[in-house]
Amino acid sequence: MLLASRSLLLVEWRLDTSGYVGHAVRRPKGMRTFLFNGIAYLMNRLKLLALAALLVLPLAACEEDTPPATGTISGTVSVEGSGVDGVTVTLSNGASTTTASGGTYSFANVEAGNYSVEISNAPADATFGSTSKSAVVSNSGGTVTVDFSGSYIRTSAIVGSVNGAGTPLAGVSVSLSGQSSASTTTDAGGQFSFSGLRAGNYTVAISGFDAQAYTFANASQSASLAAGET
Repeated sequence: MLLASRSLLLVEWRLDTSGYVGHAVRRPKGMRTFLFNGIAYLMNRLKLLALAALLVLPLAACEEDTPPATGTISGTVSVEGSGVDGVTVTLSNGASTTTASGGTYSFANVEAGNYSVEISNAPADATFGSTSKSAVVSNSGGTVTVDFSGSYIRTSAIVGSVNGAGTPLAGVSVSLSGQSSASTTTDAGGQFSFSGLRAGNYTVAISGFDAQAYTFANASQSASLAAGET
């Protein structure tokens, strides 16, 4: 207890839980006593702060322990409707795989974000509108499909003629096999042609000529074409 020497005020410090910051009580001889519960008020505030901290810390820990969202990027590489195996597919995060089982590929557990998908080592005579596409993984567990569709370069051709003893033979059957198959007959000048072919290996064979009048050392010949070659 502290007695003020000149103010005639008796100041008492007490622990009060009444909820008031302070109040004055009438005392005899005109003296007033002020009761302060500031300590109790401060302790209540500290209790509230401690409770808030206990609530925030678990929430922060939960946020730190939450794994990042991951998804899958997959697709098919095809040429003229047929899946192509053995094509290399590279993701911009450095991951790489090869198409299989009908030209399919897949990257699993890809973290959310923006990526580019690029293909390489496709057939040399195939062309694609684009060999690189973008992909965005946003939903955990979701799948983003990125397909690549191409077509073959068909600018090669095989042309020839059939002659017997220097005479052009018309109406002779000519068949083509190998990378693709086709058949035709020689025209009046003994000429024939196969156009719109892919690069690759072929065999050309003739038949339907007069075998009594004409003989050929080889009734078939092989041809190997590059893209655009005739």
